[in-house]
Amino acid sequence: MPHLLPVTLTVLLSFCCIYAEAQNQSSSSFMNASSDSKPREISLGLPTSTTGAVQIFEDGLPVAVDVTLYPYVCWHSGVSSSHSTSIGPFESAMRYNEINYYVHSFSRTGIGEKTGGDFSYTYGQYGQHKLDLNVHGPLSDKGWYWSMSTYQNFDPGSNPLNNVKFQNRHQFYKGVISKQFKGGRGQMFLSLQYVDYFMVSESNGPFVFVGDGSVKEMDGFRLGRDQYLPGNTQITFMDIRTGDMATRDMNKDNCTNTLTATFNLSYIFDETSDLVVRSRYKGSDAELLSRYTGSISEVGTETGYTYADGKPYSGKVQYRNFWDTNVYERSWMNNAEFSKRFGPNFLAKFGANLNICQRGAANSTASMAHEVCADPELLYMDGKGYYNYNTNGQYYDGLETKAILYAHYDWNISGRWASEGFVRAGFHRINGEAANIIGDDQTNKRYAGFNLTKAKITDVKRFNPEWAIGFNVRYRISPSVLLNVEPVFTSNYVTLSEYCTAYLPTQKATNTGLIRGGVNFTAGSFNLTSQVVYIFQNNKTEKASFSHCLTKDVGEMKAGTYETKTIPVSYGISSLGLVTDINWKTAGGFIIHGQFILRNPKYRNFNISTTFSDGVSKEISFSGKHITSMPQVELTLDPSYNVKQWRFWLTARYLSKSYINKTNSLFFSGRIETFAGIDFVLNKHVKFKLNLVNLLNQKGASGSIASADLIEDASKFQNYLMAGTFIRPFTVELGIDINL
Repeated sequence: MPHLLPVTLTVLLSFCCIYAEAQNQSSSSFMNASSDSKPREISLGLPTSTTGAVQIFEDGLPVAVDVTLYPYVCWHSGVSSSHSTSIGPFESAMRYNEINYYVHSFSRTGIGEKTGGDFSYTYGQYGQHKLDLNVHGPLSDKGWYWSMSTYQNFDPGSNPLNNVKFQNRHQFYKGVISKQFKGGRGQMFLSLQYVDYFMVSESNGPFVFVGDGSVKEMDGFRLGRDQYLPGNTQITFMDIRTGDMATRDMNKDNCTNTLTATFNLSYIFDETSDLVVRSRYKGSDAELLSRYTGSISEVGTETGYTYADGKPYSGKVQYRNFWDTNVYERSWMNNAEFSKRFGPNFLAKFGANLNICQRGAANSTASMAHEVCADPELLYMDGKGYYNYNTNGQYYDGLETKAILYAHYDWNISGRWASEGFVRAGFHRINGEAANIIGDDQTNKRYAGFNLTKAKITDVKRFNPEWAIGFNVRYRISPSVLLNVEPVFTSNYVTLSEYCTAYLPTQKATNTGLIRGGVNFTAGSFNLTSQVVYIFQNNKTEKASFSHCLTKDVGEMKAGTYETKTIPVSYGISSLGLVTDINWKTAGGFIIHGQFILRNPKYRNFNISTTFSDGVSKEISFSGKHITSMPQVELTLDPSYNVKQWRFWLTARYLSKSYINKTNSLFFSGRIETFAGIDFVLNKHVKFKLNLVNLLNQKGASGSIASADLIEDASKFQNYLMAGTFIRPFTVELGIDINL
C-alpha cells in the first residue's frame, strides 16, 4: 500500500544506522479542570492557532499534523515518558512556525536503566480506573536496551450515559528498542506505538443565565451529574460522499486508531559538534460522532415535533448539530539538526524539516432536537430523528508538503550581554481537492441533502512561502537582575483543512508577532519574572457559526426553527498584557509558585455578512470588541509543603469574567478552579496519592449563545435558559505509584 512507504523507509533508516554502528564497533503543572485527558493550555493572551487542543511534541516532532485528529488522542505521557517539559514561543516559532506554549515529552528508552518497572494506578470516585505500566532494561551487554509501556483508561464519566459504557476508553501500547553508542558517542532508538481512543464526552447541560454574569442550575438538572444526551445508540444521517443514508453505532463507530513509528538518532562527533536526526511515520483513522448544543426554544404541538411513537410534543426543545466525521492522516515528519560550538561563547545550530502528509476528511452533518431535562428523549420531525442533512457538510482530501530550513545562534557576548536568535524559511505546498464555491457558480453551496455526487469537486493547488524570525537580547545589571527583550514574528498560510466548507478561506498570509520584554530577579531560592507582552495576528481564519430563527418554511426546515450557518471568516486579533511569575522555595519546606496575567485581547478588522435560507441577511462588525471566552485577568497560586515523607499541595486558579458573544453584550462572571492533593512516600519503591479536583465544586458553566452573537441588546437574555459546558465536579482520586 502506498502509505506504508514512509514507515518502511523509517524502519530501514533505523536499521541502516544500527548496521553502521555495528560495523564501526568491529572496527508542573498542566492540570486541566475541563478534561482528564488533555494538558492545560498556557495562555499568551490570544486564542491558540491550533484547533481544540494544545499542540504536543514528542521526541522533537509533533504528534499530529491534522488537528481534527486531536494530538492528545494519539499520545500519552505517564510512565512511558522519561520526562516532560514545555516549548516556549521562541522555540515553537523556530520549530513549528507558530507562537505558543507546547507540551514536549520524551520517550522512555530504557537506556542506562537496570531491569525494572514503574506502575501507577488511580481510582476515581465516579468509577474511573487508570492503569499505567512501563517495564524496561538492558537487552544485551553491548549497549542495547528495551522499554515497553501500556496505559489503560476506563472512564464512565461523572454523568454516566445510557448509550455507552465508558465515555472515555483509552488504550495505549508502546515498545522501544534503543542503542547507546560506545565512548559516549550518543544513542538512537526506534519506537512503535499503537493507540485506540474511544470518546463520547458529554460535558453539556442546561442552566439559567441570570443576566448579570451569574448562572444557576435549572430545576431538575444537576450539572456534571445528569445525562443530557438522548439514549439512542443508532445514529442515522446522509453520507456526504455518496448521498446514501447511513447508520452509525455510538458504542462502536466513535474512535481513533493510530499507529506511529519513530526513529531518533543523536550522534556526537566531538566536544564541539553533534547531529540529531528524527523521523516519524503516523497513520491515523477516525470515525467521530459529535453532537454540539445550539439554542433552546419553546415549541407547541403545531411545530411538528413528536416522540418516537408519533405522540406530538410541546415544551422546551434543545437544538443540536450532529457531525459524523471520517478523517485520516498519513504523515511522514523528519527533522535533522546539526550543532556546532565556536569557542566557549558561541553555539550555532542548522536544521531542516521535511513533512509530507496525505490527509482528508468527510464531515456529514445533520440537525437534531431533544427534550430539555435529565435523560432526555430524542424528538422527531416528520418521522425523522435527524434532518437538514449536510447543510454544513465538509470535505477535503489531498497531499501537503512542508520543507523548511532554519539557523539558530546562542551567543554569550560578555559577562553582562547575551543574545539568541533564529531565522526560518521554506515552503508549504498543497495539492488536493474540496467542494468550494468558485466565482458565481453556486453548485457547491450547502443545502439540505447536499452530497458530493451533486457537487463539483474543486482543485486546491497552492505553493506558499513560510518564514519566521526571532531574537532576544539579555543584559545582566547585577548578579540578581536580568533584563531581556524578545521580538518573534511568523508568517504562514492556511492549511488544506481550511478548505473544508463551501467558502474559500483567505488566500492571504497570516502574520503573527510577539514582542515582550521585562526583568528577572533572583535572590537565593526566590525568583521573579515580570514581562510586558504584546501579541497580534492578522488574517486569522476561523470557521464561525451563526444561528438565526427562520421566518418561513424553507424546504425541510420549518419556520421557527434555528438554522446554523458555518462560514470561514478572516480577521485580526491583538492583546497587550502583563505576565508576572514567582517561584519561592523556603527553608521550612514550603514551595510557592504564583502567576498573574493581565491582558486586553480584542478583535481587529472583524466584519461579517451572511444570508440565511429564508433570505434574511445580517451584517455586523466586531472590531474593537473583546475576544469571547478569553478572561482579561488570570491568577494562579501553587503552594506546596514537604515534611518528611509527606507532601501537601494546592492549586487555585482565578479566571475573570469572559464574554459569551462577540458583541460583548453578555458575559460570564469570574470563577475559581481548585485542585489539591496529599502524597505519602512509603519507601523508595512505593508512593500513595490522594488527589482532589474542584474542591469548591464550582460548575464552571460556560458556552456561547449562537443566536446572540449578533445581538447588542442583552435585556431579552435575562433569566435565559441556555446550554453549555461545565468543568469536572468535585472528584476524589486515590492512586499508588510503584517503582521497581
